[in-house]
Order: sequence, then structure tokens, then C-alpha cells
Amino acid sequence: MSKIKNLFLQNSYEELKKNYEKLLNGFEKSWDIVVLTASNEMQAKTYELQIEKRKKEKLLPKNIKFYVISDLNDERIGSGGATLNVLYQLSNEYDLSKKKILIIHSGGDSKRVPSYSCFGKLFSPIPSELNKFKTSSLFDETMMIMSDFPKRMDYGVFIMCGDSLALFNPLQVDLQYKKAAVISMKMKTEIGTKHGVFVCNEENIVTEFLHKQPIEVLKRKAETNGYINFDTGMIYFNYEIVKELISLIDTKKEFDLFVSSKSRLNIYGDFLYPLAANSSLEQYYKEGCEFEFNDELHLCRTKIWNKLNKYKLNIVKLSPSLFLHFGTTKELLNIMTNGIEEYEYLNWRKKTASFYDIENNTTMINSLVKNSQFRLNVYIENSSIINSKIGDNVIISNANIINKTIPNNVCLSSIILQNNKYVTRIYDIDLNPKDILNEKTIMFNSNNVLILKNEFKKSIWEANIYPISNTMNDSIDMALIFYNIIIGKASKEEIDKYNSCKKISLKDSFINSNTKKMLENNLKLEKEILLNKIMYILKKHDNLNKAKILIEKSTFRKDIIKTLNKIQNNDLNIRKYYLLSMLEKNNFNLTK
Repeated sequence: MSKIKNLFLQNSYEELKKNYEKLLNGFEKSWDIVVLTASNEMQAKTYELQIEKRKKEKLLPKNIKFYVISDLNDERIGSGGATLNVLYQLSNEYDLSKKKILIIHSGGDSKRVPSYSCFGKLFSPIPSELNKFKTSSLFDETMMIMSDFPKRMDYGVFIMCGDSLALFNPLQVDLQYKKAAVISMKMKTEIGTKHGVFVCNEENIVTEFLHKQPIEVLKRKAETNGYINFDTGMIYFNYEIVKELISLIDTKKEFDLFVSSKSRLNIYGDFLYPLAANSSLEQYYKEGCEFEFNDELHLCRTKIWNKLNKYKLNIVKLSPSLFLHFGTTKELLNIMTNGIEEYEYLNWRKKTASFYDIENNTTMINSLVKNSQFRLNVYIENSSIINSKIGDNVIISNANIINKTIPNNVCLSSIILQNNKYVTRIYDIDLNPKDILNEKTIMFNSNNVLILKNEFKKSIWEANIYPISNTMNDSIDMALIFYNIIIGKASKEEIDKYNSCKKISLKDSFINSNTKKMLENNLKLEKEILLNKIMYILKKHDNLNKAKILIEKSTFRKDIIKTLNKIQNNDLNIRKYYLLSMLEKNNFNLTK
């Protein structure tokens, strides 16, 4: 059965790619507006940089208006507050009765996958290449997969999360003539204990919405043959519902009530529950919330109930389908190492847009690897590894590692800070940064954490434990010293060096990251990888057509050609000039 499912999804994926190419070329119409939400202005600017980069590279449809809208005053307002904020701002500029809008909620801090805090989990790399030999991302895949969706719905808004990848055939969905709908997939019951679950009747109307309920409750209320209707986080509201939502915030007083860090509304718990057929106002007040139940939230729920309870919530069940959630660092490592082969039908490959001089089983995305050794289950992204040894179960992100030995079972993630200094965070693969730091804390399979006692009672996310350095190389050295201290193998000199350093937390390193410079460095790495591929073809007397295609499709072609012209090597000159002549012969302008 899995082979049939994979074949169906593969065919659906290939068809979506073809349709998206037409959309990129302006031959098809899709969303009128796509909005990404962000938790603060810094995150919003980072998203805007990444969207602009794709626009320049012609990797996004021209006729879609893209917006990034952050939470107000850098205060967390919840996905419900963020949704209302988006609708309010768009309604001041557009007639929403004639618009099809996609909202991707991507304002999280990525606490459980700290390596994605800076760029946002939505822009986390995917082991697949876009056209022009670019690395794909969760955002790029989402835009492609959802590109055909507007044909299946009336005017309104479609809302989804930015931390997961869903694949299905758009023909499985029909939202026309529906006022409110949720998209569901069949999952094993135990998975529902950590997510939302829908209970529905024979007419596919949602009767109950269960959020993170015990397995006993799910088995009694929601299970069918060992499966439940899993909440994918995808919601559709037609314009009639959109108008009701906007009416909640039609005065400044109402806006301040609903779009607030005090009420901190959740689009799923606060807006879906009143739509369920068997819901009650009394129980609605008892439902869990994002922050704490207070007078503001009580008033908000009363008003939401009066607006939405009169409507029915339809459920659309997708089968066959795929749902991938990038929830924790350990899940990320498993997906990117052991799971790659399982998703080959998505064109996932262990070596994506990377250069490496030895064959191995390491997963690499936009990475350069030379003269290095790797153990099992290693995932490298946006990094260069030179003359180094990498242990088992390791993730390396945005780091330049030279002449180092990286231990087992760690994630090593480097950040450039706003002051142009560096910090490299090293932590356990299965670490939960939300845990509180104390004398019983286990890090790197050791509880030798007394050196961190000044930070006790803080969460690991907020504890200032990572040394700040002047260079990338120094920051990696300091991260390894920190590791050695915790496992009890550091010298007195190393301990003194660590104690004398100014330190920063996972949280503050993310907030103070210089994402513009980090993105620029990733572009430089892309160029370096491409140049290494071309030089390898020249040196190994490989087919020059491969090099020609790489140059023609590259956005760095001008720089690459300049570099080639500067090479003065008797062994390479003949092949180099022949390669340049091949480009000229095809009327390729070498100056563009």
C-alpha cells in the first residue's frame, strides 16, 4: 500500500512542479496575497530579505503580493491575534471580498530547534534543488504545493503553520460553497496526544475539537480503526467569516482588546472551538489558552462565540497524503538522515547543492566539505568543513569548521551577532531548551553544570551560557571548551578562559543575530561551492558540458567567469578556454 501511496504523491508532486513553472512564467493565476506573520520586527526584516532574494532570482510568482506582518510592539499576540492583525491591515488597503489570501503563521522562536531561530523554521532548507541549482526550503515547497489551491476555494483566507510540510493532490480538496473548513489527515491515535484532533459526524461536520488530549480520551471519542482525524493546522474561512472576524476589531478599543499580549488569542483553540457543532459556551471558557485565562480573554471568547457559533465547520480529509513536522532537533536529524530515502519521491537527495571530495553517507545542503571524516547520522547545512572529524548523530548549521573534532550527539550552530561578533551554540540533539537549568540538569550526558550556577532557575533558552568571540573560528573553539567543561575534561586554563568571556543565551543570540550578513555569507558559500564544482570538472577532465550548464544557470556567472579568466595554470588553461568558447558559441553573454 505504501508503494501505491508514494506513487500517487510523487505524481501529484511532479504535476504541482509543472503547474508552478507556469505560474512563475506568468501563465497561471494563484493567490492574490500571501502574508507571512513574524514575532518581531527583526524576524520580519529577515523574512523580507529572503523573499526579496527569491524575487530577484525569479523564484516567486510575479503577480502575487507578498507581505510580512509582525506582532505589534514586538509583543506576542498569538496566532489568533496575528490573524486579526493581518486582516485589519489588509482590509485598510484592499476590498477583501474579491481576494484569495494565504496566511502562513511563522512567528515562532523555534525554541525546540534553535538552529532555525534566526532565519525562521519556514525558511529551513529542504534536501531538494529548485531550478537554477538553488536549495529549496520549507517556504519554497509550501508555495509550490499550495499554488493550485486557490482554484479550489471561494474568496476568503486560507491559514496554515510555517513549521510543517504537507503534500497532497489539490484535486482532493473542494472548498467552494463552504464557509469554514479544516484540512485533516489520517494519523495513528498516539500522535494525536501532542496535537489537535477533530471529531466529526457522517456529514463531515466537525462536532468536537480535541487539543492534546490523553490517549484514553482520543480512543473513546475520536479513534476509528486505530486512527484519528489529525489537525494539520490548515484552516479556510470564506469572505463571510472574514467579514465577521474583521467586525470584531472595527474600533480601536476592540482592536486593542483582541490584538493583545494579554488576550493572546490562538487561531486554533479560540476560533475553531466555537465552530464545532457540540461546543458549549461554558466549556469554551474552560478550554486551554496560550498564556493565562484572564478577563480580557473571557471577554474575547464571549464576542467570538457570538460571531462564530452560528456557523458549521466542515472537515476535508486528505488521503493519501503526507505531513512532516519539524518539531524538535532530534526529529530534524532523523528526517534529514534516516528519512531521506523515504522521501525520494519528493526529489530529496543526501547531497544537495554541495561540494565534497569523498563519498560518504552524510547529508549536506549548501555545504562545502574537504578532507574530512564523518561518522553515522550527520547532517550539515550552510557550512564548510575542512580537515575535520565529525562524530555520530551531529547537526552542523551555518558554521565554518577547520581542523576541529566535533563530538557525538550534538548540534553545533553558529551565529553572527549585530555587533559583528560570533557565538557558536552547542547543545544535545535531544535537548529541550524549555527545561529549567539547575544542579540536576543533564547536558552532554553529564550533570557537571555547577559552572552555570549563576544562570540556575532560568530556562536553558534564556540562560547566558554561550561565549561571545571575535571570530567564527574562536567561537567554535569556545563552544568545544564549553562542551569539555560540562563533561569534566577541560583544563584549568580552559575553565578560566570560559569564565572570563561575555556570554549570551539561545534567546538573545537569536534576537541579536545579524541575519543580513549571515544570508550574505550563505550566498558566498553558494558561489564557492559552484566554483569548486567547476574546478573539479576541469581538473578531473570530466565532461565540460556539465560545467557549461552550471555557469549558464547560475546567478553568479559573471563572478565565476571573472575567476576563471584569472586562473593561470598550464594544466587547466586549454580546458578553461575551451569551456569559455563553448559559452560564447551558444551566444551566451559572458558579461551578464
